[in-house]
Amino acid sequence: MKKMTITRFATMAVTALVCTALLFTNATAKDSPKLTDPEIASVAVVANQNDIGFAEIAKKKSKNADVLKFAETMASDHKAIIAQAVALVTKLNVTPKDNAVSKQMVSDADKTKKMLNSKSGKTFDKAYIDNEVAYHKAVISAVETLLVPQAKNGELKALFNQILTGMAGNLWAKCRGSLYLLFSVFLLVSCSSTSEKAKLKESAAPKEIPYQVYTVEIKDMKFVPDSITVKKGDEVVFVNRDMVTHCVTEEKSKSWTSSALPAGESYLLVAEESSDYYCAIHQVMKGKIIVK
Repeated sequence: MKKMTITRFATMAVTALVCTALLFTNATAKDSPKLTDPEIASVAVVANQNDIGFAEIAKKKSKNADVLKFAETMASDHKAIIAQAVALVTKLNVTPKDNAVSKQMVSDADKTKKMLNSKSGKTFDKAYIDNEVAYHKAVISAVETLLVPQAKNGELKALFNQILTGMAGNLWAKCRGSLYLLFSVFLLVSCSSTSEKAKLKESAAPKEIPYQVYTVEIKDMKFVPDSITVKKGDEVVFVNRDMVTHCVTEEKSKSWTSSALPAGESYLLVAEESSDYYCAIHQVMKGKIIVK
């Protein structure tokens, strides 16, 4: 087993969209801005609101079923993250406070929305997906290098770590298949010759998608399901739905482990060979992955 490596879609991004990601990253890193917890909370909320805004545009403009499904996933996932953040800041009696970073993010998002609204058809679809890849890459970087290191409150820091795990793991696991197919299809827009389009159309067929994604929930002190059959290269996402911390560890040689997974966190593996696994914290919990 090995951890998932995100496919390098960024090489396909158009210059303008890459610049959008760089603007976001620069806004979070420029002069090493020092943020208070209320300011960090504002950055987190704005980052999610921005992507919800991009998704709403896609839901209005796109006619592609895969793009619409992807946009709906983005909107629902980011709304869920905002709900978590609001619940925590309410509990901590913290009011999100606007700051230079959050204001720059809003400004950059407005430019991106204007760009997206100016496009239509397949050109819009490609622009939207390109932006999503660049934007999520930038947000993950900001959480890792700015929000987590500067957060003072332990619960706030834990929330960001949970969000980071979701964005880098389970979120991409759910969306990666659609992105793989969409990028292949959208490259047709850039092809000049009929032969080039025919080759890309053939390569974009669903049979080319090299893997499936399976979810194993950890709940009621069990792995559910406790046995799954997959193909080599398929992805397995373990999600802790229990109230207590668990882990997922290969049983025979300890060749892979999730380390501690607090409630709500997830762990992503790429299946390479059959494995028996267990929770090293609660050793009666066991499961099996069969690779065929």
